[in-house]
Amino acid sequence: MSDEPNITNSRNSLTNWHELRESSLAAMTATERERYDAAAVEADVAMDLAQLVYDARIKAGLSQAELASQVGANQATISQIEEGGGVNTTLATLTRIARATGQALQVNVPPAVPR
Repeated sequence: MSDEPNITNSRNSLTNWHELRESSLAAMTATERERYDAAAVEADVAMDLAQLVYDARIKAGLSQAELASQVGANQATISQIEEGGGVNTTLATLTRIARATGQALQVNVPPAVPR
């Protein structure tokens, strides 16, 4: 038996997932779709924030525990933010993270991009 991944099955699974997603989205009411789209935007923002915090921490040469200590949080909070679970992270916490990593916090709210 080969250890090679089965690319055909992976492609079929991906295609099936896309088809399932599209059919599920098409079956939604306008209100359901609006809620779905809002949740998708929030998830995207959380993942962007996760990457920004991770990159700043690594650039500053800090461990999660060291950063947490400097911002008055615990390591689990920093981990949660870096995993994309920081949807409810406050501006005060983000400001402390920016300061601790030698960065400045800048908030930019550009016009929404249609999905």
